[in-house]
Amino acid sequence: MAVALGGKRRVTLGDSDPQRSATVWWQARKAEAPELVEADASGIVAALRVIRASGAGLAIVDTMPSIASDIGAIARAADLVLIPCRPSILDLRAAQRTVELVKLARTRAAFLPNAVPLPCADVEASLTAEARRALSVYGLPVLAQAIGQRAVLAHALAGGGV
Repeated sequence: MAVALGGKRRVTLGDSDPQRSATVWWQARKAEAPELVEADASGIVAALRVIRASGAGLAIVDTMPSIASDIGAIARAADLVLIPCRPSILDLRAAQRTVELVKLARTRAAFLPNAVPLPCADVEASLTAEARRALSVYGLPVLAQAIGQRAVLAHALAGGGV
């Protein structure tokens, strides 16, 4: 997403997830963009303030998938929180804690369906449609766009692509 949203604007990728998967992906890339900030929550929040003060740019932050106080600090500093969610019952139920956190932070948020089955003849898979209905009970928008489950994505990530 950081690469796709780049173009002529400055994009910073923040990685506060202890697994550092965004950092590993960034290190595998040959391109200099997006910029990378690898830090704990306070470092990410400071970077967001600098980016906002500069008046230009976009920051995308990878946080840990579990709910922790540091995610709340990042959510409060954000303009928008995108919550990726897979169409599985465990992910759909776990989304409730994230929604509570975002609502406490009073930050705009939306769900981004992730790893969904690909549509067939431009018709969304029933699993994706069911997940959208389940997510709608949380009172946040569910984006019409979705990230499909594709083997090519896994291969591209391994080489720093996408």
